[in-house]
Amino acid sequence: MFGGDGTNGSPATGWPRYNRVAAQPADYVGPGQVSWFQFQIQAPQTPGTYKLYIRPLIEGAQWMEDFGVFWQITVKSQEVVPVTVTPTDDTTITVDTSRSYTATLTGLTGCVDLAFVDANTYPSDGTFRDTSGDLKADLVGSATFASINTVTSGGTYINCVPIPADGKITFTISSGTTNANVRPVVFQDTNGNNALDLDTHGRALETSLGVGGATLFIPPSAGFGNQTVTVGTVNAAQDYFIAGSSTFRYDTNDTFQYDGTGITLAQFESVLSSGDAIAVRYNPDTAAISTFNITADAGRTAPAAATTVDSYDGGATKNDVLVTITEPSSNIDSLSYSVQRAPAAATATTCDATAGTYAEITTIQVPSGSNAVTYTDLNLANGMYCYRIGAANPVTGTTAFGYSNLATVAVP
Repeated sequence: MFGGDGTNGSPATGWPRYNRVAAQPADYVGPGQVSWFQFQIQAPQTPGTYKLYIRPLIEGAQWMEDFGVFWQITVKSQEVVPVTVTPTDDTTITVDTSRSYTATLTGLTGCVDLAFVDANTYPSDGTFRDTSGDLKADLVGSATFASINTVTSGGTYINCVPIPADGKITFTISSGTTNANVRPVVFQDTNGNNALDLDTHGRALETSLGVGGATLFIPPSAGFGNQTVTVGTVNAAQDYFIAGSSTFRYDTNDTFQYDGTGITLAQFESVLSSGDAIAVRYNPDTAAISTFNITADAGRTAPAAATTVDSYDGGATKNDVLVTITEPSSNIDSLSYSVQRAPAAATATTCDATAGTYAEITTIQVPSGSNAVTYTDLNLANGMYCYRIGAANPVTGTTAFGYSNLATVAVP
């Protein structure tokens, strides 16, 4: 099977059903008229020649004559990649130190260029980012090629490195910029314009190309002793955070606290975020025990809420409430907020914890890259309503609420 609707083990390629390739686009085809069919297929992974046989069908009536129509599909063998760059794994190193790479060039002569792309925005689908739309990959200068084939270099873009007889180029990269996160790119610049040219889909026009693993440069380790710090960058995947010009690493051997109360490592990571204040008794020796005590949690502050009443469902009745939720910029990403509503007493003038009995009506997340989101509460009965938006703390079990203004629905 080369296509389908995603059911019965078929790939989802837009077919009407798993065993129906396409349907005619017109409702009626008259005598002597021609109908056309359009469909997509997914090629097999194994190289070879395949045939997709199709036969017309009047759905619900009968099969039409089988003329033996088929599509021949040829899947070519994977070509040898002319450029590979190793290592391909992502790692973290201290600023002003270096990492070594090897570019292996197969069947190439002449020279290759060396450049960097931002690992934070590098797509995982083989394309390259092009923010200016000039059909050239976005290259960055936040790191340098410290050496090439043991010879000191220092540039952010290296033009035309000769290909040795053994086809291998070794190089090291370095950066003095905290949080610089780069991937080295080695490619044969066929038109000599010192750029990685792209097609309109973001794919490289230079086919002789290889990309190495990402290297993230972070500050040196914090020193031994007691200190209170404000968290900057958090990398829970690699068990560290940056505060000021120092990196604090932690592991299962350490002690974790929340406002003086012991918590687990998992709980610590669930609440750790930029802006938190932490009292640290730090020992950079990984075999020793450090203590991390979160004394101020900035990542789960109550959001602000504002309401407006109107018709938001296209109807003529203004009985819908739009709730605008704005979170502090320091709150962690993808935090789920509880949206709660309470019928307010007729004498209420503001919304607070005592305005009425609140009940959760939904949960909502603020989209990544934004600090605001809206929720529309539709078709409410006449009355006054209060809303509150809660940010739950998984460690303490408490919820910080932000309260809205009164929303009055008064339909004549």
